[in-house]
Amino acid sequence: MKLLARYNRVTLLTTIIVMIITGIIYYGAINLILTRIVDKDLLVEENEIYDYVNLNHKLPQVFESNDQQISFSEAQPGSVKREFINTLYLKTKHHRHHIQREYESGRGLVTSVIAGGKYY
Repeated sequence: MKLLARYNRVTLLTTIIVMIITGIIYYGAINLILTRIVDKDLLVEENEIYDYVNLNHKLPQVFESNDQQISFSEAQPGSVKREFINTLYLKTKHHRHHIQREYESGRGLVTSVIAGGKYY
């Protein structure tokens, strides 16, 4: 009986360790895959902005959306380094009698464009 009890303890401990390691690997893989998907979507948005600027020679209108935030600000030429970033977005939810504001993690792309002779 002692051998069976010891075997059960070792098996249980091994199973727990394997499950924890598998969970960490699974989380990392899913996180990496989802980050790459969002980055591809950001590249599509970036290309749409470039296409609009090339066609109209001005910045597109910025609109409010729950899933997307776009902003433009003037900068010095060459001062903006193109990069993907992890960031927090302020998300507002409208309830019957009040507005609830909360932060949500997200992915962002910092890039530059020249429109109308100005660097943004």
